[in-house]
Amino acid sequence: YQNWDTAMAHAVSGDMVYLPASSYNIGSSFKISKGVNLVGAGSNADSSVATGITLFTGNVYITTGADNGSMEGIYINGDVHFGSSPSDQTVNMYSVKRCAMNNVYLSFDGGTPTASTNLSLSENIIKGSLGGGNAQNIEVSKCIIEGSVSNFNGNAIFSNNIFLYNVYGPYELNNVNSCIFQ
Repeated sequence: YQNWDTAMAHAVSGDMVYLPASSYNIGSSFKISKGVNLVGAGSNADSSVATGITLFTGNVYITTGADNGSMEGIYINGDVHFGSSPSDQTVNMYSVKRCAMNNVYLSFDGGTPTASTNLSLSENIIKGSLGGGNAQNIEVSKCIIEGSVSNFNGNAIFSNNIFLYNVYGPYELNNVNSCIFQ
């Protein structure tokens, strides 16, 4: 497909959608509601010097129906939300790998409890905060997190991460209970 909208409209759950190095203005409400696997050219200008980076400008909303999908190698100049409202925030078995983004909310706002499970964040750069929404069976590994981490209540494993906490606020870890940090 020659354009982004057509490719996503025709993709079905389980498809791999390869995105070349380019800039995509996805607007303020781009929703992923299918279990597609998005693969970009890379998110780091230093590591992708030969190809360039895949850049999304706008917020990404991963909503109910996106189960078993993934996103990899994309620089998101915006936030990633698992849901756009309480009614569509249940996503299971989703992976975000080797992406750079501003904030990540595992529920639509990061604080509202969600029924999402089995989410994996690996090798990402999160320039802001990570809000867990009390999602269950979460793995956060090899990420650089520059802001606060909040709203995780058990069944979350944080391994081999770098926490920079360069944000003004009262706590680096806020409402984080019964989680494993390695």
